[in-house]
Amino acid sequence: PNGYTNFAFVGAMYCDGSQNLLRSRQIGRKASYTVVAATNTAIVPTIASGTAGTYSDTAPVYSAISVSTFVPTTAARIRVMTIPEYQAGSGASVIVAPNSSYGSRYTNPANPPITGSFAATPFQNTDLLLESTNIYWVSSAAGGAIFCIGWTDNI
Repeated sequence: PNGYTNFAFVGAMYCDGSQNLLRSRQIGRKASYTVVAATNTAIVPTIASGTAGTYSDTAPVYSAISVSTFVPTTAARIRVMTIPEYQAGSGASVIVAPNSSYGSRYTNPANPPITGSFAATPFQNTDLLLESTNIYWVSSAAGGAIFCIGWTDNI
């Protein structure tokens, strides 16, 4: 406001469709959505679900998904969780990466994207460096989903 010479960024929070604050907690630069039963954060926010892109063990074709409604513009990293059997959907293989050039865990073994499958890895959590307002993912079936657990601010 006019007349103030000092200021500080405290943090960012998001609202649901009714403009109610989504429950989150921030300590230092790290923020997480806080799950509380019977509230608007009974589960962490769903970024995407269903079939996306083209799954392949050697040459996946990624689909871009915007994260701008899940993390603030000051976020440097996003913490995501992948689930291959969301809402009783058919088991999926899910890949998520910060850009579409990552390839697969077989073509990029030194720096693989996060990969989960119905049989082997039911849940995967990871932090992704945000290279843009999008992350990229592949889901082979209806059960694939990505959730936003939180973020790390770049300040």
